[in-house]
Amino acid sequence: MLSTAARHHSASRRHQVAALLLRPTGAFLCALGLIALALPAIAAPEVNWHARAEDAQAASLQSGKPVYLYIFSPQQSACRRMRAETLTHPDVVALLNKHFECCAVNSVLTANKVLADRYAWGVAKDSEGKTRFGSMPAHVLMNAKGDPYLTFWGYMPARALVVKVTEGLDIIRLKKVLADNESDARANADLGHVLLQIQDFKNARKFLERARELDPKNQAGALEDSTLDLIVLRMAEDPLKSHGELVKFRKRYAKSDRLLEAIYWQAVALYAQQKPAAYRAALKVLQPFRDLSVDDPRYRSRWATEADRLERSLRILLDSR
Repeated sequence: MLSTAARHHSASRRHQVAALLLRPTGAFLCALGLIALALPAIAAPEVNWHARAEDAQAASLQSGKPVYLYIFSPQQSACRRMRAETLTHPDVVALLNKHFECCAVNSVLTANKVLADRYAWGVAKDSEGKTRFGSMPAHVLMNAKGDPYLTFWGYMPARALVVKVTEGLDIIRLKKVLADNESDARANADLGHVLLQIQDFKNARKFLERARELDPKNQAGALEDSTLDLIVLRMAEDPLKSHGELVKFRKRYAKSDRLLEAIYWQAVALYAQQKPAAYRAALKVLQPFRDLSVDDPRYRSRWATEADRLERSLRILLDSR
């Protein structure tokens, strides 16, 4: 039987051994480093870029996917940031690889001048004629023939790019539906709505008016949706008239899924009149948003958020008078 001193000595030795085992020595750390180097690196997700636009278009013919053309200038900080941050984001990489044949085009290279001139610029009319405009980077969603579905410009964070590209996918899908049946009232209304969101007002009006013609009894819900979107589209021209039309819309479509949206736009129509009395009336119109319970899913909807911002702006305007 061990004496007390022997037991203490044995326990001390065990603690020393345990401490040595737990303490990382230089040799031990070196060994770990060698093991880590031997392990295969986990690659970050990347967009599957085609080397040339022609290659992306050829792949598009085979896969049926549209082309995402990214035109950049390596000298511009917006392009470098876009490539380093946005186009390496997992959500962006997943979306582009799933739905597109992708190609990044360096606009500085002489070989790409024709592409850059064709796609990277828009045209605006001024008093002196036509003027090129645009900014790098340029984003083009197009078919295999090179016909653009949607073009937009500039740096975009990941979330914004996902929203924009998703809108582009909606446009592509709806145009294919209408290519098969141009009299599809629902597709006309939905395409007009998306075009309104991206501020392509001229084409939005065309499809929205067509939807109204095709669905006079609102059997597809196209009359209801296109009516609201057309009111919103015309609001900048005559906010007072739009306000009256929104009052009628709310009465006619009292159970509409877009009722809160209509209430919001009615308040905007009053706000646009830029009069104190109209501001106060707008606050009254927004009352249904204040009545929403926090447990109501609509409380966290886009329109509730927009209404909250609008109300704060209205109160600031009234307090400043």
